[in-house]
Amino acid sequence: DYNKDNYNNTAAGLTEGRSWILNLDAAVAVTDNLSITGFVTREDRRTATKGPGVANSNAAGNAAATGTALNTDPASLVGCSAYTSNAQELANAKIDPCLAWSTDVRDKVDTLGITAKQKGLLAGKLDVSGSLSYTRAVTTQTFAGGTYVSTLLTTANFGTGATAWSRTYLPAAAMPDVTTKLISISLGGKYKFDKVSAVQVGYTFQRLRNDDWIYYNNVPGVLPASGLPSYQTAPVYSLQAISAAYIFTF
Repeated sequence: DYNKDNYNNTAAGLTEGRSWILNLDAAVAVTDNLSITGFVTREDRRTATKGPGVANSNAAGNAAATGTALNTDPASLVGCSAYTSNAQELANAKIDPCLAWSTDVRDKVDTLGITAKQKGLLAGKLDVSGSLSYTRAVTTQTFAGGTYVSTLLTTANFGTGATAWSRTYLPAAAMPDVTTKLISISLGGKYKFDKVSAVQVGYTFQRLRNDDWIYYNNVPGVLPASGLPSYQTAPVYSLQAISAAYIFTF
């Protein structure tokens, strides 16, 4: 299954949405009463967005200003020169192409599963089944663009006309991947008392584990010394469920 949406005339916001899903499954009849089914699924989803740079500037700009594609410092990061004064940034930040940004978010999900069913146990009165599945999802986030940060530079290391105040371009960096793992186990049985009545029971266990970079700065040794760690860690969820039902057919 493949899907792709394009938004070619979008200047800001969602520019592309794409996804494809591949599923393979197979079933084997071991005997008349025993069957085994297995499957594997791969999902790949991508979302792209973009937007222009936004800066607090009310002054008129100059197309040849520092930061434009026609006037950059090749030695600086990604070709975006630093502003050497506050006035220069205010006059040109609105038209600075280095402030334009874009994001690319991708989700890749792999799932494996197997199910077994046995019918006709206990003189044909009992049917049992069991299933096991494992899912691993990885979210990747990359960014283009950047922002300006304050730095202290002198004439000696910046060049003629530089001041002690400067705004240096800092390009955006990709976020660490977010990984989620889910394991699920299900067991069930159905016992027939007669042609019209039966009892059915089931048990399900699920465990989800998440490795998210947002929790990295919550523990000692990573958090800056001036901050108080919350000791929060990435969540782990466990679920157990038991079900029972009486079935009457008429």
